[in-house]
Amino acid sequence: MTTGLRDFSGAYADRFREAGLTEAEDRGKLAGVLADFADDIDAVSRQAEEERQRISDHDAWKQREVQRNAFLESSGGITGLAVPLWEFATDREPSTTPITPKPLTAAFHARQRPHSAGGGDGSGKSSANPTHLRTFVSTTRSADHDGDTELQRLKDA
Repeated sequence: MTTGLRDFSGAYADRFREAGLTEAEDRGKLAGVLADFADDIDAVSRQAEEERQRISDHDAWKQREVQRNAFLESSGGITGLAVPLWEFATDREPSTTPITPKPLTAAFHARQRPHSAGGGDGSGKSSANPTHLRTFVSTTRSADHDGDTELQRLKDA
């Protein structure tokens, strides 16, 4: 944008500058939304790991519980019950309440940018260096292409 604004004056330059500033502010807001979203994804990932561990711990406890009950049934009396009774008392059942992560959401809306050259300095004249504007267009197109590629990569993931 800086290159495009060099030697650019008049109403169109004003619109170009306003659009560039709006885009820069929006880009900062979008970066913040995406950073917060990444933090939320990390939190949900941790919660998913905790849920997998909770399920694993509960499954292991159920197996031990089955083994203890089978031992009690097969022992037929009090003899040798000290160890299983101790395990019954100390091996508490892990939580049965699933860890439910919060839904992931992120919202961002780019602001509208002015497209007309109305207003300005009132002279009705505008001038620009075509070489600088072509450099701006070339850089922007390249960035748009890179953005589209990353968007597709994100969608694929």
